[in-house]
Amino acid sequence: MQTRRLPAHERAAIGCWATGRDRSWFAARTPEEQDQALSAGERALVALLTARREAGLPLAYLLGFREFFGQRFFVNPSVLIPRAETEQLLEAALQVVSEVVSEVSSAVASDPAAESRPALQVLDLGTGSGCLAIGLDVAARAKGWPLALTAVDQSFAALQTARNNALWHGAHIQFLQGSWFEALGQSESRFDLVLSNPPYIAAQDPHLSQGDLPYEPASALVGSQPNADGLDDLRVIVGQAPRWLRPGGWLLVEHSHDQQPQVISLMQAAGFAKVVGQADLSGTPRLVKGQL
Repeated sequence: MQTRRLPAHERAAIGCWATGRDRSWFAARTPEEQDQALSAGERALVALLTARREAGLPLAYLLGFREFFGQRFFVNPSVLIPRAETEQLLEAALQVVSEVVSEVSSAVASDPAAESRPALQVLDLGTGSGCLAIGLDVAARAKGWPLALTAVDQSFAALQTARNNALWHGAHIQFLQGSWFEALGQSESRFDLVLSNPPYIAAQDPHLSQGDLPYEPASALVGSQPNADGLDDLRVIVGQAPRWLRPGGWLLVEHSHDQQPQVISLMQAAGFAKVVGQADLSGTPRLVKGQL
């Protein structure tokens, strides 16, 4: 694979990780001054990591973490690297939870005989690093929202990474291994919200050979059974979600830039109402939500 010159922010990130110094230290010195101040071991480690990054290895895998929604998450080649566009899915989930909590609070306040509703049940399908479920947990604890979170992944290694991230953030999440809703077995649970960032890249998409994608787990990109339009896993999730949602429950899913019309049609055909497509911060169609 052809090497490339690293941008300044990536060189600084590698330098910070390898030496323990902060970015301001590197910003205040020329490359020559930096090199003179580093020990022989630090220079060797910086050179090694720089060479591996120039050869294509994702920076997040080199450093072992990625920032997502203002939080640090451990990552490795067993999980998809969290991306900025997926933060919109978390934002949408937080908005749904906020609205449901507000509705319940208003109902309780207007009826003194009404009982407080138990914790809202939330399911994260294909949790990977756990960034969505943990992001929800962190925000809910900060706002005092009662949430009970379950996260599913078919990869044992991914679940181990998610569990480590949950421990790091003090998140209380039930982790289950299995393929989508099959991981729930014969459970009688019903959820107020199901969200998922599933595999949705078409099998022959040229982007699979570009950027970080060649290094990421194929099962998280194209699924365990790659398909021509990338929608097979979304078909399963949308088709089975009504069985697991409470009346009035919500489904939120991320999708590729060109799949929004198809995903909207899938949700409408499955019986969802208030089906709405949303864009990420770049303006690219990125997610669909619907209420059962």
